[in-house]
Amino acid sequence: MRTIILIVGLLIVYWNCYAQNDTIYLEKEYIKLNDKIFNQINSKGEKIGDWIEYGLTEEVYNIEIVHWDGDTSAGMETINYKYRPLEDGEHCGISIPISKGIDTIKSYSECVYNVIINKIPKQKYYIKASGHYIDGHKDGKWNYLHENGVTKKVIHYSKGIPNQDFQLFAKDKSLMMEFRKIRDNEWEIIKYTKEGLIKEIMKLEEFKTIYE
Repeated sequence: MRTIILIVGLLIVYWNCYAQNDTIYLEKEYIKLNDKIFNQINSKGEKIGDWIEYGLTEEVYNIEIVHWDGDTSAGMETINYKYRPLEDGEHCGISIPISKGIDTIKSYSECVYNVIINKIPKQKYYIKASGHYIDGHKDGKWNYLHENGVTKKVIHYSKGIPNQDFQLFAKDKSLMMEFRKIRDNEWEIIKYTKEGLIKEIMKLEEFKTIYE
């Protein structure tokens, strides 16, 4: 049984390391998707160019626990799949031991490993946001999505600040809120609730967590 589980684990690593279509490649200076470069930083440490923000969709597969009981030994291995750029000397799928404990009396061992993967296949991620940066500020049109692919919001920016009205949608496509610009730092907020509409006037910094 342990052998079968380990083979399945190796197949997961293999798929992550060698999948091609729609794979996100995590490099130190940028990420690559469909032969396009994203998420670059200039010499000043500012975000520039096209950017994508992604989330993992299959969190359950990021941690794998293997138990075994044999004739002479038993134990448990915890395997954490870490998605990040490779450091010097590493390769995709490298297994790095984090901790190890052995009970010689009971012939039982417990080990924890990190498996480093710098390639994320399509079935393991979703795009949360996409847009453009100029000198460290969001600029132009940005699209935000829920995990199920439904549009969450579309915001137009100028130097990191929304410059047009926008809406906020739930995963079921229902309209939750509207943001209507009155003047540079004053907006009308309309909330759609079960009790009806709620309107209020707010300053930009008061709903910064929504448009950032």
